[in-house]
Amino acid sequence: MNRVPSVTSTVVLAATIGLLAACRAGDSPSSTPASAPAADVAPSDPGTPLAAPNHPMLFAYFYADGKYGDHLGAAMEHANAYVACPACYDTAADFKPSLRAALASPAVRTAPMIVIAGEPPQWDDLLDVLAPVWSRVQWVEIAHEARIRRAAMDARVRDWQARVSRRGLAKKPVGAMQDLCQTWQLIRCTLYDGWTSTLLDFVGLEAYPPVPGHDKPPTWLPAPVDYDEAHIASNLTEILTRATARIGRERQIYVAMMAYDRNGQWKGAATLPAIARATYDWAKNRPRVSALLPFAYARPGGVTSHPDLQATLRSIGAAILRRPPD
Repeated sequence: MNRVPSVTSTVVLAATIGLLAACRAGDSPSSTPASAPAADVAPSDPGTPLAAPNHPMLFAYFYADGKYGDHLGAAMEHANAYVACPACYDTAADFKPSLRAALASPAVRTAPMIVIAGEPPQWDDLLDVLAPVWSRVQWVEIAHEARIRRAAMDARVRDWQARVSRRGLAKKPVGAMQDLCQTWQLIRCTLYDGWTSTLLDFVGLEAYPPVPGHDKPPTWLPAPVDYDEAHIASNLTEILTRATARIGRERQIYVAMMAYDRNGQWKGAATLPAIARATYDWAKNRPRVSALLPFAYARPGGVTSHPDLQATLRSIGAAILRRPPD
């Protein structure tokens, strides 16, 4: 995680105040599009196939392989892309042999890829691995929950693109997954505004509702913060709708789905399928949402720990796969 020193200059303070005002503008009902209708997030019979999205979407898991084992065979049965993530392997070991093996595996050999590039010191090694399969790369996340300013994000994008260019590789779209700054912890927007960089093609949102009794929720949520599935769906829909309104229309959006128990903080494990379903129902008819990435498949407390969640995500993946490409 990148950290930035505290800034006290008058210029930055003024910019901070202005950005806070911009973030808070998203809190006003008059400045934010209405949430999806309640019927859009209503629970359904788990035996009924879900409706396909109205636009192409990628569906891929974090940690389908890596430090928690190789589950690619099972995960890729209902996914249409692979998350290539050096940081998902044992960070004490060289990631390159493991990533090469995954890319050559029968489950992934022809799959499109979303690259989670990690930190700049490993980018050259990553590009060495990816160069032979570069045509399969759809886009690259060059910052994951990086708490950095816009100028630092601009520099990061330019650094990545320069390394790609030096290898004679085609330029790919780039994105950044910021933390909950864009969703409901808006105060973080005041300093960590890297996600507003105009050099980004994609911005990632984390579809994580506030943890009941743990997080301080915003006052504009439409329902109480508890483990009631209808309340969770209503609140998550509002959170994601407002977050989308703060992202420039020229950028595509990808979503990290909450598919784990938040390291034990989320006490309502039985509601995890409802969170996944609410996220999909919100995304499936929004053409700007180009990918859903459940976090995480084999991580403890994740998909493989919860059979009901696994079944729901399998249904979501199947719905996305049913839609023919444009």
